[in-house]
Amino acid sequence: MGNLGPRGPFGHLYINGVYWGLYDVTERLDGSFLQSYLGGTAADYDVLQASDDASNSPTAIAGTVDAWNELLALVSGTDPIDNTLYQQIKTRVDVVNLADYFVHAHYIGKTDWPFHNWNAYRARTGTDTRFKFAPMDNDTGLNKVTENTTNLTDDVGAPDAPEYVFRRLTTNPEFRQVLADRLYKHVVAPGGALTPAACSALYSELADIVDQAVIGESARWGDYMRDKYPLTNNAPKGWPAYLHSRDLPNSYTDPANQVNDVDQKTWVQVRNEKLNNYCPQRSTNVVNQYVTNGWYQTAPQPPAISQPGGMINSGGTVTLSNSPNGNAGTIYYTTNGVDPRAEGGALAPGAQNGGSNSVNITISATTTIKARVQNGGNWSPLLEYTFYISQPFQNLVINEIHYNPVVTSSPAGQNPDDFEFIELHNRGGSSIRLDYVSFSDGIYFKFPANTTLGANQYLVLASNAASFQSRYGFAPFGEFTGSLSDAGETITLVDPVGGVIDTVSYLPVSPWPAGANGSGGSLSLNAPALDNSVAANWSTSTITGGTPGAANNSSMGKTVPQVSWANPAPITYGQPLTPVQLSAVATDNGDEVQGTWTYSPPLGTVLNAGYGQVLRAIFLPENTAQYASVNATVFIDVAKAPLTIAADNKVKQAGAPNPPLTATYTGLVNGDTPDSLDVPPTLSTTATTSSPAGQYPIIVSGASDPNYDITFVNGTLTVTQKSVPAISWSSPAPITYGTALSSAQLNATAIHNGQPVAGSFSYDPPAGTVLNAGSHTLTVTFTPADQDTYETV
Repeated sequence: MGNLGPRGPFGHLYINGVYWGLYDVTERLDGSFLQSYLGGTAADYDVLQASDDASNSPTAIAGTVDAWNELLALVSGTDPIDNTLYQQIKTRVDVVNLADYFVHAHYIGKTDWPFHNWNAYRARTGTDTRFKFAPMDNDTGLNKVTENTTNLTDDVGAPDAPEYVFRRLTTNPEFRQVLADRLYKHVVAPGGALTPAACSALYSELADIVDQAVIGESARWGDYMRDKYPLTNNAPKGWPAYLHSRDLPNSYTDPANQVNDVDQKTWVQVRNEKLNNYCPQRSTNVVNQYVTNGWYQTAPQPPAISQPGGMINSGGTVTLSNSPNGNAGTIYYTTNGVDPRAEGGALAPGAQNGGSNSVNITISATTTIKARVQNGGNWSPLLEYTFYISQPFQNLVINEIHYNPVVTSSPAGQNPDDFEFIELHNRGGSSIRLDYVSFSDGIYFKFPANTTLGANQYLVLASNAASFQSRYGFAPFGEFTGSLSDAGETITLVDPVGGVIDTVSYLPVSPWPAGANGSGGSLSLNAPALDNSVAANWSTSTITGGTPGAANNSSMGKTVPQVSWANPAPITYGQPLTPVQLSAVATDNGDEVQGTWTYSPPLGTVLNAGYGQVLRAIFLPENTAQYASVNATVFIDVAKAPLTIAADNKVKQAGAPNPPLTATYTGLVNGDTPDSLDVPPTLSTTATTSSPAGQYPIIVSGASDPNYDITFVNGTLTVTQKSVPAISWSSPAPITYGTALSSAQLNATAIHNGQPVAGSFSYDPPAGTVLNAGSHTLTVTFTPADQDTYETV
């Protein structure tokens, strides 16, 4: 039905070596469960269920009940819920999920409910904090084909279960439309999850899993009722022969016929009853129950469709027909995913008129058709199917799985799960459109529209995009939710309508490569053309961390060279990586193996300051037939570069405003400028316009940058009674290395009141200096000839 729910396998249980029977082991829906499937942490969720007290009141097994109580208060009352209130409620509860939950519960005829055996969950923060619901403890379902649980109410304690929210919402016509739409989608529409065909297929699939295992269960517990309960008990706990077995005649299990056949059935009888009676009839019975309750109307019906979704050739035609209504009313449809009916019953903008008979729709890209029939003021339930253009999905393979990564010792606190990834590969010669292809088991990700994977290309999804990029140097295509289990699990990739494209069920132990389980390498398919469901076709990558986005590497039948590469000595920010640091060597029995090293980051890179930074190298041998590729990782410390920021000395005449305060930077590297600093310095002085003659400090402080170890040097503002010349000196034109400084560059002048002031200029560096290539600071000090009148600047 497309919603989140607990999963689990069947298994035989032994306790201290004693066989205890057949069990259906199920995940517990709690904060950790939601963290696994939806991401975040367990503390990010509210999870509620009925308590075990007499009132079965809601209790939080994660988070709090506060938001649930607010929702209950919002829906409380006896008046029908109007549309204004309905819009508020929709911000608190996912009404589509709520409708699906109750359709499922009513379909199975769950009787031990609704006052308990329910749960509700929500994200506490984020874009969607609405309550949602999932199946829980459904063991009383799938019994009587005529069972009607649609009118069961929360009659134990206060009305505080999901049933109360549902019951109140059914007083609103918009929610009843949603409920009718979801009933049609799942129970009536061809291909629905709860149609007779789907019921039979799913029940058969599950029954086939345990068909033979039931023999062991019967042997362990088949005579339990007979031995546990005394003679005075009535059927179905009757004595002497209330036995359970897989497939035995009644005469064998109850020779005296003391227990009615209806109370004593074999596994095969019950299985056949579900397949021959329950599945074929249950859908019709539930629809009739909804009709009786006023939750579903049989006219008008949705249009018929020539193909219930799935694969179609580009340019193919899908036909909508109004034949179910005898061509009464009008077909309205969209191909952009929008409901043709707007809330309130108006025609939605963009809805197309398909006429009263039929309409043909051409499909040229992945398309979701939504259609209804309107007759007078009445709308049919929603018909909804997705079509995708025929693609060579047989060439799309799960190619690499990094389910148990290792982390480095630095920086501390890394989470190995943040470095998980999975890689897809297009092994064919033409591109593949991945629109709405999704991972449905193990991890969860749906590819957006217009996603294309080119021929022979790779695509990577990661658990944490930022962590992945920090390790591998490029961004993954996207970030999946859930996690890759270290204990092994099934990963399934499906097409836009749920058809399986590829599935891999890996394990961390033999016959699967155990080296992929926490030893550093990824689980890598030996060749893209191999069957990836076979454990023998996988190996552990010889490259630590795997080869995401590139061809896999395995050591099957090859010699793995030994790598020598010690952690380099620390360097300082501004120093580029050189062969001194990037110096890995591959050897075999002491002899160097020839090949090519590729370093990440590469030669010439200037690393930011920081400790324990990763240098990674991949070795590709010249003799690929004899040697496997290998990789190596070392760590390097990059110290902060020393930077001095000195406040420039300033002079001003008493009574004049303070001059602009400036600073000189010594030690900037890597092309950095003062503007490159994360936080610039501040310059201040205690002198003011009215300060008397004297010397005042110029304080420089506050600058910071992760790449620099900054030293501050204060300056002096001299306030004088003398006149202060102004220095005029423009930045000189660039020169070429080898050109000595001359008057062409060192040509400052001193001016006061528009007139030149006589004196001498002292330059640093002086005339005749040949500067190295790069940017340089030139300074000058002017000493006036008339020092009684003018100040030195």
